[in-house]
This record gives sequence, structure tokens and C-alpha cells, in this order.
Amino acid sequence: FILRLAILVYRTHMADVDGTWRSDTGVVYRDFSSQYLVTLRSWRQTAEFLGVLDWARVKFEQEAIMVTIAGVPEILGPSS
Repeated sequence: FILRLAILVYRTHMADVDGTWRSDTGVVYRDFSSQYLVTLRSWRQTAEFLGVLDWARVKFEQEAIMVTIAGVPEILGPSS
């Protein structure tokens, strides 16, 4: 995961965070996650970055991954 993020320019592990979120079906999940700051060279890398997130969600068997891009948060799941 770290190596896949590294190709995008800059990343740093910000913190480990504890939180909850509710799926589209209403299931409430509690989790412990790692938060990263990723910097892209260009907006054109956004699709590649989202591809890394999709890979990580599958690889680490996650229901979803939360991402904030340009201040807009979104929970990315299998149907996103």
C-alpha cells in the first residue's frame, strides 16, 4: 500500500484514528484506521489515486474507504 501511494508524489502517515460510520444499508461500523495525507502533482493523477484506494479496499478486505479530496469527503465502497 505504501509503495503504491509513493508513486503519487508525497504521503505521510498522519495518525491512527478511531471512528464509526454508517453504510448505505444502515449498518453502523466501528473501526480503527490509519489516516494519510497524500499530495498529487496534478489533478490528472486523481484517477490513479482512486485506483490505489480501490486496490487497498479489496486487498485489506474493507467494506469501504473514506477519502477527502479538495475538502469533499466521500466513502468509497464496492459500488462507488
